[in-house]
Amino acid sequence: MADFSDVKFTEFDYWSSDPHLQMLKAALPFMELSQQRFLSMVVRIQELRHTMDLYGQAQDPELEICALEKAPASPIDMLAAVKPFAPAREQDFIDVIMNFIQGFQIRRNYQEMQDSVSAQPEGGPGSSPGTAFPFEQLKAFLSPQQQNQLENIQLVLQAMQLI
Repeated sequence: MADFSDVKFTEFDYWSSDPHLQMLKAALPFMELSQQRFLSMVVRIQELRHTMDLYGQAQDPELEICALEKAPASPIDMLAAVKPFAPAREQDFIDVIMNFIQGFQIRRNYQEMQDSVSAQPEGGPGSSPGTAFPFEQLKAFLSPQQQNQLENIQLVLQAMQLI
């Protein structure tokens, strides 16, 4: 028998099951093969019925599963929710994707900040002729490691502006 001790359950798993079905699942390995086959089918059919009931509760067909819990606000939220269920190698890949998305968000925010600074009239709050985002002022508040990370982010943002 395979070791599934690291298997995690999602909210959907909890919604589509109940304690009695979990008890049957726990008892399956102790039954004869023919009983295992029959009861495992019964368990899956019951889980399917629970799922159909779950979706039948929603009034708005577009909000079916959202009626029970808020939908993730962003792709990063969804990836963060999926990550704990992935094998270690795939978790690393999910981290790369999340960092990539966050990098584009930082770039977009940086660009918006640059646009708003350049749109301010001269002498406006926080601006003087030719100023950009005050990285140097921000760096003064950071630790050396954080300063290094900020410089790396600045280099990435500058490289992305060239694209």
